[in-house]
Amino acid sequence: MAIKGRAVKSYHPMNAGGGAPQLYLGRDSIVNSGGVVPTWGNKVGSGGGVPDFTQATPGDRPDYNATGLDSRPCIEFDGITQYLHSSGVSYPTMLGHVFVRAAIDSDPGGKNGGLFCMSDNGFQDWDSINGIAIADSNTIGAFEAIRFVDSGGNPAFNFARVLSQSDTYELRMAGITGGAELWVSGVSKGTDGIAEDSGINNTDRVAIGIRVGSGSFLSPLECRVSDIITFTFPLSVVGRKMLRGFINNQAGK
Repeated sequence: MAIKGRAVKSYHPMNAGGGAPQLYLGRDSIVNSGGVVPTWGNKVGSGGGVPDFTQATPGDRPDYNATGLDSRPCIEFDGITQYLHSSGVSYPTMLGHVFVRAAIDSDPGGKNGGLFCMSDNGFQDWDSINGIAIADSNTIGAFEAIRFVDSGGNPAFNFARVLSQSDTYELRMAGITGGAELWVSGVSKGTDGIAEDSGINNTDRVAIGIRVGSGSFLSPLECRVSDIITFTFPLSVVGRKMLRGFINNQAGK
């Protein structure tokens, strides 16, 4: 079922069927301050329960790149010290859908590098390698995690990704038989049985470009990111295709 043309052009994530997203970080909400990014604003505002993503340490602020992803603006993380994070986050008991437009530029060398990561109760380790992670860790050593990797580790999804290639990563948790389903640029990578039906709760730290580990932020990932959108409910099949089309339009595809 192809959805394109006027329907996609009139679609906006804030008008998704079922309600607005909880988090919407877009290319046009990146704050460029002399070539670095101190803040990435949540376009949903305070109603989403997720404060803006910030970096208070000047040397750890990622770079602004006006043409860095799909020949359009993005945030570029160096994989050494740069990252953004949001604290005091209030996530619901179920996270339904996550969309990330990004390119991973280097393998973190066996480290647990993170693209978009969540952790609760301060800093609890969700043990993700090289990818998106959604974790619920109420006690140290007791966690649920959904993650994808390109090799090694203990992944929920294992597939061959292409370094420096722009992709839309889409992770759906709620309502999936088998636990979770991952798409990369509209292509399904299958389902996985890792339990996530109790969802995310008490989340208070979310990070971009780095892993939220045991006691600290660690293992940065060299990557470029232009859009992150999360919903507290699972989108319908039509809703998913509309949002993919919206992101592709934003990317000039």
